[in-house]
Amino acid sequence: HFKPAAHWVRPIGKTEVRAFMKSLRRQLFSRQGPAYAKFLLKTALFYPKMFPEAVRWAILGYHFERLVAETVAVEDFRESIRHAYAEFEQKVIAASQALPAWGRDIGVYAQQLLVQMYRQYERIHQDFRHSVHGAWQWFQAFMTYCTTHIDEVRSFYTIAPIFQRLFTGDTWETFLRTLPYRIKGQRFEPAGEIRLPQVIAIAPATRSLALVRSLETFFGELGIKVLTVAEQLAHLSQDSLAWLTQDPEGALSLLDHYLHTLGQSVDYVVVPLAAEMEGVIGKVQSLFLEAEQSASTTLPGVIRFSYSRRLQGLRQHLIPLGLTFTGDREKVEQAYHKALALLPDLLSRS
Repeated sequence: HFKPAAHWVRPIGKTEVRAFMKSLRRQLFSRQGPAYAKFLLKTALFYPKMFPEAVRWAILGYHFERLVAETVAVEDFRESIRHAYAEFEQKVIAASQALPAWGRDIGVYAQQLLVQMYRQYERIHQDFRHSVHGAWQWFQAFMTYCTTHIDEVRSFYTIAPIFQRLFTGDTWETFLRTLPYRIKGQRFEPAGEIRLPQVIAIAPATRSLALVRSLETFFGELGIKVLTVAEQLAHLSQDSLAWLTQDPEGALSLLDHYLHTLGQSVDYVVVPLAAEMEGVIGKVQSLFLEAEQSASTTLPGVIRFSYSRRLQGLRQHLIPLGLTFTGDREKVEQAYHKALALLPDLLSRS
């Protein structure tokens, strides 16, 4: 009793003819061209009535193949940025103790990475570039900074390990017992003693220059002046810098000197620390001076927080801090998105 119905055939008009001609131009000369030609020939010979539907499904198949290919290209580009940054950072850390000529080599290497990543970015179809445009802009800005500020980059990677030790372990605990700091707690809350800062400094206590640069951008977007790492070092005497690199045993005195010197210019020092460092707390440590003491000392407030290797937890620390300083959630969210939203995804490593 089975009576098969005749197949419905799509009527052929000018639109269908144009689509067919375009598919021939694109698909016949692609790497699937031989298979596409064989498919059309077989359909025309054995199923001529189904030829319009065969062309339609072939066009749909080509569309989805290109969609998948461009999606993969986008993910490959993100992974390439992670890999390029990780390689660059490792190369700079390894070379930071080398002769001054290393700066020229690092600059050339950074320029090569820029060219390489730009070529990969250009290979992504324009309709898909919006997915990685922010990542490309971030990478381009960071690498351009590194190529134009070679001395600052070298200084950062030279002193970062020492500053990590200053703000962790026994050095930090001893320092807290000798100075009039009061620990406010493990979260940021608006309070009378927390004044809106005019100037903030990001301590180079992490080996991630990208993170420090992003934090500087975040606070700058909030309308707070930021004393960069280069400017911080300029405030310290050459004797202090020599001591910093040659005599790390004098850590307590150096930490005291660093904070007192910066206290003349900044209201707060923000200290980002990798969570795996010994003696790093899991949340936030906010240190402020008592009212009567703040008038008689140049010590700044200290805000010390940790982050994981994959940079998780940044948002939960920085959004409340930004709200404490400004009270404007929309402004804080915009600043975070511009400066830091891409960072965990770009710099995370499996």
